[in-house]
Amino acid sequence: DLEIPLMEGQKKEETATEIIEVETPAASDTVHSKICWSDHFQKWAGNISHLNLDKMDWSKFDKPGINRMTTLEEFVGLVADDQRGFMPAAINGNTNIVGLLRRVITSDGKYLITGQGKNNVLTKTNLDNDTEGKSFDGHGDSITDFTLTDDESLVYSVSKDQTVKKWSLPTSECLATFEGHDAPIEKVAVSKSGERLLTLDAQKNVKLWETKDGSCVLTTQIDIVETKSFFFTPCGKFLYYGAVEGVIRCWDLEKGELLRNLHGHVGSVLCIIQDPSGKYLYSGSKDRTINKWEIETGELCKTFEGHSGAVDRIEIHHTGNVIFSYCFRMNYEFKKWFVLSSDCFSFELPHLVDAIAVSRDANWMYYATPREVHRCKIEEDTDEVIYSYDKLTGPFLNLIPGDQELILSSVNGPYSRLDVASVFNGPPFKGEQDSVTFMCKSIDERSVFVGSASGSIKKYDIAARTLEATYLGHTGQVTSLAQSSDSQWLFSGNEDTMIKKWSLATGECVSTFEGHTAGVTHLFMNTTGDTLFSCSNDKTVRKWNISTGICMVLEGPGPFNLVLAGKDGRYAFGS
Repeated sequence: DLEIPLMEGQKKEETATEIIEVETPAASDTVHSKICWSDHFQKWAGNISHLNLDKMDWSKFDKPGINRMTTLEEFVGLVADDQRGFMPAAINGNTNIVGLLRRVITSDGKYLITGQGKNNVLTKTNLDNDTEGKSFDGHGDSITDFTLTDDESLVYSVSKDQTVKKWSLPTSECLATFEGHDAPIEKVAVSKSGERLLTLDAQKNVKLWETKDGSCVLTTQIDIVETKSFFFTPCGKFLYYGAVEGVIRCWDLEKGELLRNLHGHVGSVLCIIQDPSGKYLYSGSKDRTINKWEIETGELCKTFEGHSGAVDRIEIHHTGNVIFSYCFRMNYEFKKWFVLSSDCFSFELPHLVDAIAVSRDANWMYYATPREVHRCKIEEDTDEVIYSYDKLTGPFLNLIPGDQELILSSVNGPYSRLDVASVFNGPPFKGEQDSVTFMCKSIDERSVFVGSASGSIKKYDIAARTLEATYLGHTGQVTSLAQSSDSQWLFSGNEDTMIKKWSLATGECVSTFEGHTAGVTHLFMNTTGDTLFSCSNDKTVRKWNISTGICMVLEGPGPFNLVLAGKDGRYAFGS
C-alpha cells in the first residue's frame, strides 16, 4: 500500500483530489496499489476532461507532496488557468463560464461564430463549405463576450482591453471602437433594434451606448451579485439584474434611475430572461425556484418549484409556452416546464456532461459527455447514445437551424458535423442492425469501428459506408474502443470483464487481458501507444503493458466510468 502524505499546512478534513503517480510494474506479477479517492473528484472529472493532457507541464507535480496529494483548488490551478466550475461549458452553444465563450450559429445556418477564452479574436466558419473565413481580429487582450444584432449583420465584442468593437459579420471588418471603460469589460448586450448597446465591466460599471456614433449616453454603477443575471431588455429601455438577498433590480435606462425592486427570491438570482411576448420575466435562483414576473407592474405571477439545487440557467421556447431550466450544483438536472399548467418533465444527467442542446420543437434534448453524444425524448424519459468518439471533443453542442445537423465543437475550435437524418434515425451504416454501443474513428479517419450490444465489432469505410471487417469474440456489450497510435492494434472493453487486443492487419484477436472482475467501462491509450488504461465497475483502474499484458491495479471507491492519463503514463485520473 502507498502512504500518501499530506501537503505542508494541509488539514486532514480538506477535500483533496488524487494525483496518482504510476510506476512501471515488475515483470513478474500484477502490482496492487491502494489509494485514496475523493468523492468530489468524480464531479470535477468532467470539468478537466477537455484539457489536452499530453501538452501539460507535468513538472508542476514533481514538487515534494504535490505528486501525491493536493487540494482540489490547487489541483485545478495547476492543471489549468481557467476552471469551469461544476456546470457544463455550454448550453445550446452559450456559456457564461469565465475563460470560455459561446459558439453561435446564425439563423440561416450559414456561419458559426466561435469565441474562446485567452484569445484576442473571434473566428467565423462558413458552414456551407466548411471553410474558415476572415477572423474578427483587433482587440489588444482576451475577448470576454460577444453578441450579434437581431438582423445578424453586425457583431459586437468586448475585451479585457476595456474596449467595445463593432464588426461587419459578412466582411469581418471592424467598423468602430467604443472607448470609455476603466476596467475589463465582462458583458455586452444589444437591443432588438440594434440602436443601443449595454456593457458591464469588472468594477460593476454599466455604460449605455448609441451604436450609430459610439457615444456613451449613460454611466452608472450597480450592485450586481452574479454577472450571469445581467439582462438587457430587447426594447433597450430597461436593465434587470440580481442584487443582494435575492432582490431583482430594474433600472430605467432612459431616465438613468432605479425603477423598482422585485422581491420573491430568498437566494441569489443566477439568471433572468424575458418571454417572446415581452410581457413576462423569468428568474432562476439559488433558492431552487423559478419566478415568473409581470414586467409592467413587477408583480410576481407564479413560482415553479422542484429543483434539488440552484437554478443555474433558464431558456424559453420561441412560443413562450415552454421553459427549460438547468441545475448543476447538487445533481445535474434538466427540466421542461409547461408555463400554463406548471407541469414538468425532468431528467437527471450524469456529472460528465459537457454540453446540452434542445431541438426547436422542444421534444428532443441532446447532451455531450467527454466521449459520447446522447439523445433524449424529453416527454418519454428515453436516453440513448447516438454517437461515440475516442477523443475528448466537447464542450460545445449546437443544432443547425432546422434541427437536421448537430455541430459538436471543441474548446480549441475544431468541430464535427453530425447528420441527424443519417446518424440518428436508424442504423448509421449499411448492414448494421445490432444496437450500437460505441463508435470511434480510425487514426487516419477513413474508417469507423462500431461496437454493439451483442459483442461484435465492425469496421466500416466512412466514405462508402461499406463493411470492411468484423471482429468476434466478446460475449457481452462492447463498452469502449481504443487504438494504438501506430494503427496496428485495436483494443475493446466489454461488459464480460475482458479486454481484447485485435490485429488490424489480420482481424484476429491476438490476446485477451484478464483481471477486471466486473464490466469494463472505459479504455484510454496514451499517445506513445505502449500503455493502455482501463477502468471498471469493479472499482479499479488498471494500467496495462500492451506487449506483455502485465498490469498495475489502482483501487478506489468507484465504480469508475472514465479514465485519463498523461503522455508518459505517470499520472492517471479516474472518475
